[in-house]
Amino acid sequence: MTASSGRLREFAVGVLAEAGALVERLEPEGLEALLPAPVQQALQTPDWLRLGFATELPPEAQRVSLESDWLTRLGGLLGERGRRATCVLPMVLPPLPHPERLLEHGLILHNAVYRLAGVRPAWTRYRLLVCRYIAISDEKREGIITFGMNLTSGSALDPFVDVLLAAVTNDTSTQAATVPSDVELPLDWTVARLHTCLTRALPARVGAHLHPFISGMQRRLDRDLAQVFEYYSGLRQESWQRLQRPGADAAREQLRLEAADASAASDPAHQAPQRRTPDRYGLEPLGPQTRAATL
Repeated sequence: MTASSGRLREFAVGVLAEAGALVERLEPEGLEALLPAPVQQALQTPDWLRLGFATELPPEAQRVSLESDWLTRLGGLLGERGRRATCVLPMVLPPLPHPERLLEHGLILHNAVYRLAGVRPAWTRYRLLVCRYIAISDEKREGIITFGMNLTSGSALDPFVDVLLAAVTNDTSTQAATVPSDVELPLDWTVARLHTCLTRALPARVGAHLHPFISGMQRRLDRDLAQVFEYYSGLRQESWQRLQRPGADAAREQLRLEAADASAASDPAHQAPQRRTPDRYGLEPLGPQTRAATL
């Protein structure tokens, strides 16, 4: 079982169990559930359900993936629950040996001196967003991106955002943690500031996730443009060859050449054979449809 299919199965197990279903994990990579009446109605399924989450499915199992409608069905069971979680993440910091030496390398004051007065832990807040995107072309691609930012500095948390999210979802690690009374945490960002941050940060990250999909789409576009160009070039070549033959109807072949040129001029693909943006494929990364966790 891959990591993504494993997480998807555990999510389904948790949601169904929370809704009152009796759930049992099956191998390979599936689950079986006995559903109460309200869950049957919400999922539009009979009382017995078997789901599979990877390439190899258990017998009589329905496939669940990011592209299927099962995420929407399971999300309907949650309703408005689970959209936001706030917790304090306990951290055990190792002792800091010789902080004066670290300060010497990071702080340079010209024509001034300084003295280290003391060292104490610093607190901050992180906002983690789980964003879903959809790309539509000849095929459809869906995916999930986890993005986080430090609410004090505004820096992105890409190197360890998955570690933080895993810690947030681990109930046992956050139950007894509290913020000291003398600590002043940064305020939450306004909607406008958060929107500006996501507008700048998400497109490049979505693009990185969709790179194989966009590359395949670009190859199909280049192939189609090459075929259109070859078609009109062939029409012109045939007409020129006819004109070289003795007794050829020059006026008729000239009309064919003009018709081919006019058709090529009106074809957007022929006008811009080097166009790199495949607008006609309708790529529309959506976002963010988010689940937020604040640390």
